[in-house]
This record gives sequence, C-alpha cells and structure tokens, in this order.
Amino acid sequence: AEDEAAGNDPRAVRCLALIELLYGSGLRASELVSLPLNAVPRDAPFLTVTGKGGASRLVPVGERALDALRRWLGLRAAMTGSRWLFPSGKAGGQHLSRVRLFQLIKALAGRAGLDPAAISPH
Repeated sequence: AEDEAAGNDPRAVRCLALIELLYGSGLRASELVSLPLNAVPRDAPFLTVTGKGGASRLVPVGERALDALRRWLGLRAAMTGSRWLFPSGKAGGQHLSRVRLFQLIKALAGRAGLDPAAISPH
C-alpha cells in the first residue's frame, strides 16, 4: 500500500491512511470507518473516538499514521463535503463501511502474496 500511495492517487492514499490508522491506533474497524472529520485535531497526535456506549476517548496516533492521515486529508478536501473522515463513494453521505474496509485489506493481502482468508482488520 505504501508504494502505491507514493503518488497522489486518492484511493491508494486513503487505503494507506486506513491501514496506518488501524495498525497505529488500535481502533476497532467500525470505529475507524465511522470517524467524523472533526475527530482529527489540527496539531495534536490524538483522535477523538466515540466508542461503544457513546463514551469518548482520546486515542494516540503514531507519526507514520499521522503522515498518511495528513496526505489523505489534503486529497480528501478536494473530493467531498462529507462530515466523515472516510466517506463512502455512494450517495447518501455515509461513511466507508466496515465490510468495504475488510475487502480492501483482503485485496491488499492477496496482492502481497498472503492468504486473504487469514487476514482481518482485527
């Protein structure tokens, strides 16, 4: 994903941001895809995450994930007015689905020569 995201292809940069955040923050898949845009502070290395039961918490984010997130935010700004950090391409203003995240990760695994059945966002 990192090599593919070296350019400015929005889908590749989005995928890199998703993978880096998933790995570098410990978020659940459903928490990651449903992050609102306002969960990302301007200069702090944290995300504000609303988890199960509606409780909010600050989640630290590593530098690699922050770099990927900044790149995604730069490309995302020109694409949508959605309130979601990772908007769906479908009409209706929804966020990327958890199922779609699973599909993206399994596709990356297959291209990397890994068994997609053995890979999960968890």
